Amino acid sequence: MISFPYFIKSDAQAELLIEDIGNFAIKAFNDRGCEFIIVVETKLGNTRVFTFGPVIPDLDLLPQRCGCEIEKFSFNNGRIMKTIRGFLNNPFNRITQAFEVTKEEALNDCRNLVQIMNEDNF
Repeated sequence: MISFPYFIKSDAQAELLIEDIGNFAIKAFNDRGCEFIIVVETKLGNTRVFTFGPVIPDLDLLPQRCGCEIEKFSFNNGRIMKTIRGFLNNPFNRITQAFEVTKEEALNDCRNLVQIMNEDNF
């Protein structure tokens, strides 16, 4: 006989407060030492969302997979909230810690992926 769990409940173990839903940056980490970044910026009703990661802050080498994405859309509170939830609760990233930081602090940890691709290091 094989057992299959169902009616699964999940409880949040932490909470992150965002001061300004249209303008913020988050550094998030998992228990494997990987860092993930999201920056949301809104000007004149237009929003940009930048995501980057994972990176391992103390190493020059990237993990096997690292991505960088920019999305633009008209400001939409619900869409931004959905984006934040998706970022923080991505089952592949398994984020366990998240902090609001300045845009500069967040972007400072991002690596130049084009430069890395031009290098001979594997």
